[in-house]
Amino acid sequence: MTLATRLPESLVEFLRQPVSAPEDRVEAQDFVRRTDVRELYRETLGTPRADEMLALCAALLPELSPNRASLLALFCGSWVEGGANPCIAFAAVLEALARALATLRPYCADEDVEDDEEAQAAARQARERLDSLTPAQSLLIDSAHPAVDLLVLPLMTMLMRSRENHRDFLANGELLRDIDAMVKSNTTLPFENLHFLDHAAALTYEDELVVVLPATRSGLVVSAQGINCNFHAFSLLQPLLAVHGEQLGLRVAAPVAGQEVPREDSAQYLWLQAFAFEKGELVNSLAWAWGEAPLRSNSRKHGHCVLIALDTAEGVSRTWSGFADRLHDAHQPSVELVRFLSEEEVAAYLE
Repeated sequence: MTLATRLPESLVEFLRQPVSAPEDRVEAQDFVRRTDVRELYRETLGTPRADEMLALCAALLPELSPNRASLLALFCGSWVEGGANPCIAFAAVLEALARALATLRPYCADEDVEDDEEAQAAARQARERLDSLTPAQSLLIDSAHPAVDLLVLPLMTMLMRSRENHRDFLANGELLRDIDAMVKSNTTLPFENLHFLDHAAALTYEDELVVVLPATRSGLVVSAQGINCNFHAFSLLQPLLAVHGEQLGLRVAAPVAGQEVPREDSAQYLWLQAFAFEKGELVNSLAWAWGEAPLRSNSRKHGHCVLIALDTAEGVSRTWSGFADRLHDAHQPSVELVRFLSEEEVAAYLE
């Protein structure tokens, strides 16, 4: 390896320094002011060398303390924002997050829970652990806690730019459960940014989402990318159905071109899952596609995620707000027509 493809020795030496006292911790704003960091950033950003630097950082991350790992991961996120490959360092940064969360997990609990003796006991135990920390343990917790919120930033940068990363993220079931619990049931060591990863875990990417309209015996296949939840899908799909209303046999006005997805919206259809229909007939009007659930959680038929848009007055009773927000600048949710369903396909999905 040439000198040009190495991390600066001064930077590596700094990153490997142990955090043995509170004054050893370094804040992000101080890290980016380092001369070696500024020079490396200027020389490599937007160049092929950025990918090489990411690979070197990925190899170095497992050696580092939570504080130093979060700083280096933040640098990795900057390279990715500048166009570098979002996959190179993702696994290493995610593992750094997992290590930090594992350190903090015994101290996280919900002290506000009521009518749950088991949860209350867990909260008391977490508080007792926090109150009995040795100075060395306290230093580790005080380093790992802010490191988690800092690690979220590059992880979101990498997640929102790569479906491969998102698939790998979802494969970490235990980590996702920890993230969810430490976001929703944790008042002892609350986080500022961790909820973004909890929301990212709910995103759905479906190359062929099937939408069936029983009233007109029509339907379509759409590409649904980066969808927050079913409510978000409904808000994106309803204008798309209106755009293609003539082909679908619908009597609806075409939406205004270029109109933003509304923050507040309501259902124009009763949105159901595939098992609502059998043998072409509605058998379960309560088989709703639940609004806050991930789009991918809906039942599948013939290998595809299916939504049924039933044209009924019951549909307009469902309203929602705030489910179409973008999680990140690089989060670009969309639904696009792939093709229309044939009459035979519609019948098969309603069978």
